[in-house]
Amino acid sequence: MYYIVGTIDGINEGTVELIDYTYYEFGQVFNQAEIKDGLFHLQGSIKNIHECYLVVNHKYEAFFILEPAKMQIQLNIEKPLYEHDNYIGLEPTIINSEVNTLFTKYLHKEDSIYCLPEFKNLYNWHQNDSTQLNKLDHSYPIYKEQILTSKTLLDEKIDDLRMRFVIENGHSKIAPYIILNEGNGFDDYTYSIQDMQKICKIFQSKQKDSYYTRMCQNILVKARKLAKNTAAPDFLLESAEGTPTSLSTFKGKYVLLYFWTHWCGNSCKDDFIELKKLYKSYDRKDFEIVSISDDPEIKPWQKTIKKHQLTWPQLITNSKRDQLKSYDLSFIPTIYLLDRNGKILNKSLDLSQTKNCLNKFLHEEK
Repeated sequence: MYYIVGTIDGINEGTVELIDYTYYEFGQVFNQAEIKDGLFHLQGSIKNIHECYLVVNHKYEAFFILEPAKMQIQLNIEKPLYEHDNYIGLEPTIINSEVNTLFTKYLHKEDSIYCLPEFKNLYNWHQNDSTQLNKLDHSYPIYKEQILTSKTLLDEKIDDLRMRFVIENGHSKIAPYIILNEGNGFDDYTYSIQDMQKICKIFQSKQKDSYYTRMCQNILVKARKLAKNTAAPDFLLESAEGTPTSLSTFKGKYVLLYFWTHWCGNSCKDDFIELKKLYKSYDRKDFEIVSISDDPEIKPWQKTIKKHQLTWPQLITNSKRDQLKSYDLSFIPTIYLLDRNGKILNKSLDLSQTKNCLNKFLHEEK
């Protein structure tokens, strides 16, 4: 149960809407109240904390963390933070809320990292504007590489900040929320299995029944199943020629599993060029690429294969999507590298990292 007592300096009448951040762009209001003499009250039932906005008279917005507790919120329209999309942002003052105090403290530390001199060129890319970034492919490839290198360093600093925040504030409801929703999230692309276990252990000992603690634990369980040196889940899928093909078909070779869809854009198109080079570099008795598409329709998939002349084995989930539930496919493309026995050597979103890993293992065999 939440109960908000709010005051607004500068507005006496109107309406205030409570909108969950997840649905903000869709304008889904889950509570609202009238403003009388600059005062408003909101109450309702929630079990977990939520990122929310208070929207006043369809003009002002204030971001905060809604929690199942009594909250006092003060707004002042004379102190705007920003203006965008016809909205004026306000910074709420929230009385006696450890969750909001800690969250604000975390965000200030995160902002201080973005403001470091070495990341000044990244500021315009803060919202992951891949459309603009891809324009640099042919015009300024060196500049793009500099940006991506800086972004990697930036991500590492922010992920380290989140880790330290959890260690210091693991008792707070906001800690698992931050580890899941800020930075690069919570997965084994971002943290090692050991660090994920450490984080979950902190949450289990201090807030075992938290919804977000359970989410972290579920992610860890899945990550363990796909950890290095574990057997990759088998599957039986149809090839471009209509032949049922299983993963075990390729046992005895190093296998690069490339999960994609025909609509995944420039990231896949760029990878196709590198995959072709890689495919020509190694003997088929040692190495195979297997592309697996999650396309719901076969024709666009077949058209893309033909257009880009993808000559290695191509499989499609079609009506058998459940077979790939065991794989972590939160992002497209996703790349797995398997050893000759079908065990996972590497999992990545980056083809260059996978290539380096493959070269290392094949070189060690010589």
